[in-house]
Amino acid sequence: MGHPAKRMRFEGEPPPIDPTAIPRAYERERARRQMRRDRARARNRAHLRFFSTMLILMLVIGVIAVLIWQETQTLFGI
Repeated sequence: MGHPAKRMRFEGEPPPIDPTAIPRAYERERARRQMRRDRARARNRAHLRFFSTMLILMLVIGVIAVLIWQETQTLFGI
């Protein structure tokens, strides 16, 4: 199998430059920042959902406990 021929560069010739490299790098960094922001927002919303769910569950447990206590008082005449 043949190998591609090596390109010879002359001493005064500048290295080849990709003209789209800089804009692509900017776009990639913007996308990374946006992803970080989105993850932070999602994490904050998850914390809010968790604590609101816990608050609702605690309230429900408190209401049930009060109802059970009242029913126990009427049942045993305390």
